[in-house]
Amino acid sequence: MKPVQFAPLPDDAMLRQVLDGLGAIIYIKDTEGRLMYANDLLLQNFGCALSDILGKQDDAYMDARTARTFRDNDLRVMQSGRRLMIEESMPDPVTGTLRWFKSVKSPLHDARHRLVGVSGVSFDITRQKQAESQAGQQKALLDVVLDNLGACIYMKDQDGRYLYANQRVAESFQRPVRDIIGRRDLDFLPPERARSHSRMDQRLFQSGQRLEGEESLVDAHGQLRHYWTVKVPRTLPDGQQAVIGLTTDITELHELKEQLLAQAATDSLTAVANRRCFYEHAVRDFAYSCRLGHDLSLIALDVDHFKQINDQYGHLVGDVVLQGLARVCAEAVREGDLFARTGGEEFAVLLPATGLGTALEIAERLRRLIAGSRFSPDHPGLAVGASFGVVSRQADDAGFDALFSRADRALYQAKRQGRNQVVALPPDSGLATDAVPDGTGRAEA
Repeated sequence: MKPVQFAPLPDDAMLRQVLDGLGAIIYIKDTEGRLMYANDLLLQNFGCALSDILGKQDDAYMDARTARTFRDNDLRVMQSGRRLMIEESMPDPVTGTLRWFKSVKSPLHDARHRLVGVSGVSFDITRQKQAESQAGQQKALLDVVLDNLGACIYMKDQDGRYLYANQRVAESFQRPVRDIIGRRDLDFLPPERARSHSRMDQRLFQSGQRLEGEESLVDAHGQLRHYWTVKVPRTLPDGQQAVIGLTTDITELHELKEQLLAQAATDSLTAVANRRCFYEHAVRDFAYSCRLGHDLSLIALDVDHFKQINDQYGHLVGDVVLQGLARVCAEAVREGDLFARTGGEEFAVLLPATGLGTALEIAERLRRLIAGSRFSPDHPGLAVGASFGVVSRQADDAGFDALFSRADRALYQAKRQGRNQVVALPPDSGLATDAVPDGTGRAEA
């Protein structure tokens, strides 16, 4: 059998060549901190020759503060007898900029296991630290931006556990961010609200598409709040599926929108429905009554001698009269009926699912309320009357305008017959009947 051939051990020159080519600073110090060995990379970093620093302590070739720090770390290794892995920093001898090193320091023993010093290997991690610092600054800046956007921003995994939450999420849960990460909505929210969030998340995972929409939720104080939520799917580097969400509180905007819609449908003077709102409801109810064969009635009313009121008392008093009349009538009509101002001193009442007989009774009740009211405290003697026209939908009505036109004819017949009375046009008739005069039994002049 051929004997095994062993390669010769490297000599000092070969060993130094290996140590110089590792791309790390390598050194040995005795128990007093004097340098016993240094490879070329250490000498290059400090711009000196080995003969200049051999046998000298760190403060011979670096600033005193850095030397003390390095010496403290060396002592920790020698006192503990254990290897130490730490990060160390020092100013660059040439530029003065801070440089960082990942150092591994080990206690050094002789053949008799006596402590004779410390050996060290230091890798330059300055670029890594700079990148980490830059990333940290960017993260801090991003956190500031995300925490001040006025929206809840978060990331959850497929199990609904929070991977990220900004400060607005923490405020909504009334907990610090660290207590939210790794937990689910069910840990903080009422069950139904938590399930609502979960359902939306699951729809997102199933579709793989961006979802957005308005949500209305009751907050911790029992107040209804409105939110606009945008959620997008995201695949994380480890392949895990996640959802990124942005939820904005739009309660004020929602309320403003409701106010604007109400204003668009409300008469500014009398605070009842305006002509536009009235016609929208009327056209819809007319179509509904035709489709189901239900009754639909309409009352048209007009303030008697309103021009004389304006001429005698002034337009401000005229406005007070209209406001008072609208208030009395709006409070008197049934729930489901719509009272509206359709013109200057003209009003109307839409009566769904109501026949002509009931409509006549309602009109007469309104007439009596108006006649018995005094709308201007400054003019207690000012009596106001109104004339009424009442109709119901006919089978041959082509649309709501036909119904409204007949109500208008009935109203003006009430005017011609003496005012302050109710006149109805029965179905299939162009003639007004059933005039109801005022309580005195005579028509108003």
